[in-house]
Amino acid sequence: MPGLDKLRHIAVFFALGAGQIHLAVLALMMLLFAENGYRPPRTVPRNSTVALFFIVNLIVLVTLLSMVSGRTVSELIQLFVYALVFVLFTVYLRDPRRIEPILKAMVVAATFVALLGIAGFQSGLSTAPHIYLGRGANEGSFFLLVVGLVPALTLFVSDKRPIYILLVVIMLVAMVIATSRMNLVIGIFALGSTGFFLIRSRWLRVLLLGVLIGAIFGLLSPLQDLFEQQKNFSTLQRISFYEAGWSFWLERPWTGWGWGSTSVLAPQSMTDDPHPHFHSTYIQFIVELGALGWVYNALWVAGSLWLIITAALFRTDAAASFYISVVSVALLFSGLTEALLFGADRAVQVMLALALIGALIRRRQCLSMQRRVTRPRQALSRGTPE
Repeated sequence: MPGLDKLRHIAVFFALGAGQIHLAVLALMMLLFAENGYRPPRTVPRNSTVALFFIVNLIVLVTLLSMVSGRTVSELIQLFVYALVFVLFTVYLRDPRRIEPILKAMVVAATFVALLGIAGFQSGLSTAPHIYLGRGANEGSFFLLVVGLVPALTLFVSDKRPIYILLVVIMLVAMVIATSRMNLVIGIFALGSTGFFLIRSRWLRVLLLGVLIGAIFGLLSPLQDLFEQQKNFSTLQRISFYEAGWSFWLERPWTGWGWGSTSVLAPQSMTDDPHPHFHSTYIQFIVELGALGWVYNALWVAGSLWLIITAALFRTDAAASFYISVVSVALLFSGLTEALLFGADRAVQVMLALALIGALIRRRQCLSMQRRVTRPRQALSRGTPE
C-alpha cells in the first residue's frame, strides 16, 4: 500500500529501541528480506563479507578450545545473526538514495522512544534511571545516541533544518534523566562538533583538529581530577568488573574462556550484585577470546581512529563525514563502559552503524570521483589547458 513503506521502517526501528528485542531483530530481517524482493541477495559486498567471515570463524575456532555449553551455542548463533544483519543491511544500502530515508526513519523512531521515556518519568509510571520502555538506562541511551541523535545531526549538517536540533535536545533530556553519562557526553560532543564539519577549508580543519588534540593532552590532569571527584557507585562497580575480567583473562591468556562465557563469569565475580557482563567491550574480547581478543581490540581502536581522522579531514560530503567520524567516536568510547557486542540490544545497533558507515564511505567516494571527472570538463569548456 502506497505511503506505508516509511511507516514500516519507523516501526521496525522503534521496536529495536522499545520492543521485545528478538522479535524486533526478526522484524528487521523480514523488512530487509522484503526490500530485497522476497529473495536472498544475489550479490553481497565482497571485501566486507570476506572480512566478516574470517572474524566470525576465528571466534568459533577459539571458542571450540574451551568448554562448549548450550549457552555457548546460543551466543554463536546470535553472532551469525548479527553478521547476517550487517550483510543484508549493507546490500540494502547499495542504493545511496536509500540512506537519507533510513536516517529519517531512525530519527523519528528514536524520538518516540525518548518521548515515551520522558512521559513515563514525568507521569510517575517509571523512575530514573529505568525510563525506557523495555530497555535499561544504558541500552536505551545508546540506542538514542546511535540510532537517533547522530542521524539527526547528520541530517542537520546536510540540510540545516532546525527541527533536527530540537529532536536532539529531546534525546539529550532523556539521557540526562536516565543518568547515562558516557552516552550523554558523546551526544553533547556530537552536537558541538557539527560546526566543525560545516567548515569547507581542509587546512582550517587540520588546525582546529590540532588545537583539539593539544587541548585534550593539556587537560588530562584536570580531567583525571574531575573523574576522581565524580566517582559514584556505578563507576566503582564498573572498575570492579574490569578488575575481575582482567583476573579471568590472566587465568587463560591465550585461548580465553570462549564466546558467550561472559554471562557465566561476570556474575561469579560480583556475587553481592551479580551482573551478566563486564560493562566493557574490550574486557569482553580478552576474557572470551584471549590473544585473539587483543587483536580485535587493536583493530577496533585503530579502525575507529582511522575513520575519525580521515572523516574529519575529508571535505567532500560533510554529512557523511560527520556520521562516520561521530559514530566512530561513539563506538570507541562507549566500548570502554559498555559491552556493545553482548546481547542483541546493542550488537544489532553496532551492525547497523557499521553498515551505514560503509554505505556513506561509498557515497563519499562516488562524489569525489564525480568531482574529479567534472573538473577537467569544466576546464576544457572555459578554453583552459587540462
